[in-house]
Amino acid sequence: MAIQLIYGRSGYGKTGYITDCISTRLGKGKKSVLAVPEQYTHIAEHKLLSSVGSISPETVEVTSFNKMISRMESANGITDVLSPMVKNIIMADIISYTELEYFSKMSKLSGFSDVCLKLVGEFKKYRVSPEMLDDICQNGKMNPRLQMKIADIVKVYTEYVRRIGELGFNSDDGATLLAEKIATDGDYSETVFFFDEFTSFIPQELEIIRQLALKAEDVYITLCTDGSDHVLFAPITDTVDKIKRMCAASGIELKQPVVLRENRKHKGELAFLEKNLFPYPKGVYDGDCTDISITSAATPYEETEQTARRIISLCQGGKYRFKDIGIICSDMGTYAPFIKPVFEKHGIPYFIDEKSPAINHPIVSFVLNIIDIYINDYRTDNVFAFLKSGLCDGDEDSIYVLENYCRSTNMQKSTWVNDEKWNTLISKCELKDGEAEKLCSIRDTVIKPLVSFHDSIKGRHSVSHICRKLYEYLVSIGLVSHIEQRLNLFEKEQDVKHGEEYEKIWNIIIGALDALNDVSGDKTVNVGNFRTLLQTAFSGYSTGFIPTSLDNVSIGNITRSKMDNIKILFVLGVNDGVFPAPPVTGELIGDRDKSVLADGGIELSTDSKTRAFFERFFMYSTFTVPSEFLFISFSRSDNSARALRPSFVLSDFQRMFVGLKIESDIIESTDDFSQMDYITAQAPTLEKMIEKITEYKNGGDISPVWLDVYDYFCRNFDFGTKLDEYYSYTNAAGQIDRQLMEQFVPDEFYTTISRLQRYRSCRFSYFLEYILKLEDNKGFDITAMDTGSFVHGVIERLCRDMDKDGYNFATVTDEYIYGKIDLFIEEFIKQLTDNSAYISKRKMYLIRRLRGSIFRCFSLIRDHINNSRFEPLGYEMRFDDDNIGCIEFELGDGRKAKVTGVIDRSDVYHGENGDYIRVVDYKTGNKVFSLNDVFYGLDIQLFVYLNALVGSNSNYRYGGALYFKVDDPIFKADNKWDEDKTEKEIASELKMKGLMLGEEELIGATDAVTASGAKKATYGNFVALDKHLRRVIKELCKEMTEGRIDMRPYNKKSFSPCQWCGYKSVCGFDVSKKGNDYEYIDTLKDEEIWDSIGGESNVD
Repeated sequence: MAIQLIYGRSGYGKTGYITDCISTRLGKGKKSVLAVPEQYTHIAEHKLLSSVGSISPETVEVTSFNKMISRMESANGITDVLSPMVKNIIMADIISYTELEYFSKMSKLSGFSDVCLKLVGEFKKYRVSPEMLDDICQNGKMNPRLQMKIADIVKVYTEYVRRIGELGFNSDDGATLLAEKIATDGDYSETVFFFDEFTSFIPQELEIIRQLALKAEDVYITLCTDGSDHVLFAPITDTVDKIKRMCAASGIELKQPVVLRENRKHKGELAFLEKNLFPYPKGVYDGDCTDISITSAATPYEETEQTARRIISLCQGGKYRFKDIGIICSDMGTYAPFIKPVFEKHGIPYFIDEKSPAINHPIVSFVLNIIDIYINDYRTDNVFAFLKSGLCDGDEDSIYVLENYCRSTNMQKSTWVNDEKWNTLISKCELKDGEAEKLCSIRDTVIKPLVSFHDSIKGRHSVSHICRKLYEYLVSIGLVSHIEQRLNLFEKEQDVKHGEEYEKIWNIIIGALDALNDVSGDKTVNVGNFRTLLQTAFSGYSTGFIPTSLDNVSIGNITRSKMDNIKILFVLGVNDGVFPAPPVTGELIGDRDKSVLADGGIELSTDSKTRAFFERFFMYSTFTVPSEFLFISFSRSDNSARALRPSFVLSDFQRMFVGLKIESDIIESTDDFSQMDYITAQAPTLEKMIEKITEYKNGGDISPVWLDVYDYFCRNFDFGTKLDEYYSYTNAAGQIDRQLMEQFVPDEFYTTISRLQRYRSCRFSYFLEYILKLEDNKGFDITAMDTGSFVHGVIERLCRDMDKDGYNFATVTDEYIYGKIDLFIEEFIKQLTDNSAYISKRKMYLIRRLRGSIFRCFSLIRDHINNSRFEPLGYEMRFDDDNIGCIEFELGDGRKAKVTGVIDRSDVYHGENGDYIRVVDYKTGNKVFSLNDVFYGLDIQLFVYLNALVGSNSNYRYGGALYFKVDDPIFKADNKWDEDKTEKEIASELKMKGLMLGEEELIGATDAVTASGAKKATYGNFVALDKHLRRVIKELCKEMTEGRIDMRPYNKKSFSPCQWCGYKSVCGFDVSKKGNDYEYIDTLKDEEIWDSIGGESNVD
């Protein structure tokens, strides 16, 4: 009945000492129990088994505090142990109804119940009761703020203890009960307990040790210290002091400590490091530093890649196995997402010592999303996260088609649940054969059952009712079978980790529902409250794993992980601010509060100062893990390209080891030996080889190593052909086979001017849009383009209705115009809402605000007509087989192109020599007339229409081709401007521009504003332009029929259609790529253009 302390620094053989003791006792037939931290049990079992040959509960047993508690609970028939889920729910419920004073605002915040639960757990571990807190609150000397805070905590803690006691056994009390059972039950007089790998003990654990020391033959405790008062071992010194006080108070014999003074693990630099890491002043190592390395990498990803290459290099010779290597990460959240793909790519088996919160599992997210769909009124993101989860029936392609239509119409809940609105949507969708049935099938088989479930939980119900309905729904959609399918897939792929996760997940879901039913089943809540409770239940559970293979690289963090027999250690992320870890924040009881409580006899967990000592000790423990090599690395920037600094610890290393330099990947070493480091597994080696070959082809140097690697891949994988294809690849499009093209462009085909202009701008974008019919996945929005199209349509309808109702531009009244505009706006809004779209009040206001802009534009059009001798000839005049007739072009070989189109408005002036025709096009945006664009075929619409209209009647003559800007102009003005000046400026901004006949008669017949804004040309110019454009169109149509789709967009004054093209991600056009180049267009003066096409000089 005594306690024996065994002291020894890291690597000094403490575990070996107690293993020898256990082996000796085993030889004598005496029982030994080895207790280690929970995460170290599987390592300790393997290690002890290797040393003593066999272990069993009767002779030698490896355990932990948690295992001892579990065994005690089983032995005493304690089956009602409350799960973390139940405790989470209870605490959240308590917070919801307890009136708090100090935490009144904080208690409303998400996560507050988690912080409270953590604090209560700490009270239990440190054996602090509500009564003790209440007593110090009432009688202690504390300021009013702290008194108010402790009073709130006492309320919550007292109610928590009461609620827990009504439901079952609190696992936080397990250690306390174990100590009591040891004191009253069982015979340990012939058993020796060995405690190894512990740094400190909480009061509950110390009480267990005390009771064992009173009942057992002996208790051995190993501690990492040399027995001195050195600040490095301050946490251990504190633990020793607690043990001494415990022994003195209980009459337990504390034997003279055994001090191990020989480093059995480290040699050379690592032995020197162990002795000199934290003493000041530090010693200086006088030899070469070959066993310690410091490297920097650009980012955490590059740091992980660098580590993987080194591991492969170390294991290739056969001297080391993966199990000999360990990795400690300063921040597991940063490095784990990179370790998984990088190590799998390099073929490195690994085990990450971490716990995964159940709340992050995709199936748990799926269950929560089922509730979120209801709460968020069937928001599109929620609905399609549900549909695309892989846990619902439904054709994948049909789901994507349905999503496109839902997003483009901003579809709301009413459409999902209302048959009439749904049928309206489907009837207006441009669907392929059979698609409508598939979309309706998705709604019938997937959405309707979901709606039915939501109807069953609508309003306020008991938690029990909602749990039951949710369970029934999950069963009805076959969630269990979906999980089983994934389990079979993981088994087939030998993915043990994910298989274990999915095996547990259904039980976690059922456990959460059971917990809610047990704790709050009778409570009446709405769906939002239930969702909060369900999330709280899930957040109380996390999944952990043990290694499935002995030959793994062990990966952990600086505080939790325990590693053994590690020859080579990589420490990643040794950056300032994370290594050592920053101070903990967000605790309900801070350092000052703990100090006051400590004065009153209440001890709690470590404060910031003590944690700083622990961090220093953890760094020492980390750097002394390996027996042969230590590789330290840090990143120069994070994943967001923000600069990072190395940790101060690295400066200490460089002071101790003068020759230790920080290696960097900024300048890659090109010698053959260094290049060999990149030859690891097939996939990463192939990546690097292609990079090196590419540099070589671009004129760079190459190591012979990579030529040998290239030869290897060519001989073993026929890679030479693939690499030739890789380097000869071009994204440049050539020509579609004539026969294939005939399916899209037959011998006689129809096209439009806008399509021809698109083809002229970039043949490949035409191919993507009109042949492949690719479309953007558009969401619902009312854009500037939509607004412009709407205004354009309103003006056209106004003109038509005005004629139909017996008005003209001279007689139409403002009241009539405003009335029509209001009617068209309301019709537009109704059309949007009828199509299942939801329009916000803000958007409705902006649409109705267009009233003034439309009236202003129409008034200017009226002024243009009334102040001239032109009169409207027609509106929306169509060129097609049913109206004026198509514009036809003979292409040869029996091929013919028919161009169709619509003129927004055409005007006529009955002059002395015939009827002069001008065509007017309404344009939004900053449309600028350019004869250069017309000449090159980039902007030919208006002139083709004019030519066609003039050619349709022998009495028609060229009058002009003009653009009218439909806009609400913004310009600079000051408070001196009156209304008349403002109106004139608006008229000037919106004046028609383009090209008009420059004859005196026609200028006189045109309103002054238009005559001043348009360029002038002779009649011969118009005739020559007609002939030129016919040649341009004919050539474009011939190229179309021949299947020319080369990727050669135009470039004019540094402008290219690529700047607004929606297909950039498809074509990948880049002038640096082979076969990618622009068609550069010269900027010609008007006179040069007229001379080029054979027309007369410009009259301007």
